[in-house]
Amino acid sequence: MSRSEHDSGARDLSVHARMNMQHGTACAANVADYQATFRDAPYFSSGREWSDYAPAYSLGLTACSREPGKRFDAMEAVLEAEWAQADTPSRLSWAEARGACEHAWRDCRAGEGAHVHEQAGTTPGRHGG
Repeated sequence: MSRSEHDSGARDLSVHARMNMQHGTACAANVADYQATFRDAPYFSSGREWSDYAPAYSLGLTACSREPGKRFDAMEAVLEAEWAQADTPSRLSWAEARGACEHAWRDCRAGEGAHVHEQAGTTPGRHGG
């Protein structure tokens, strides 16, 4: 992967992660973790690069914050259509991008749960303050 592809993918994803946080979503997404581990993910396709996966993670984070309370499987058809229409440098088909998108969605949902507990003064599995 070229330096510009690396920088572009990371820049695009970090912008979306910052936007999610600014809109009050407590996404647990750590962009650096995604970038460091995407090749080890079960959905990784050989020959693909970070610039291919960054837009899929971004879609998952953005859609999660836009659709609070909805499940990934309930939104999958919409996300697939958005992926097909997206103007990204990614070479991934939806079948390849789906795993990364869902991964980011689930991390975002997990972060929302942690944020709710934090605001209530509780921790998961423990009731009360």
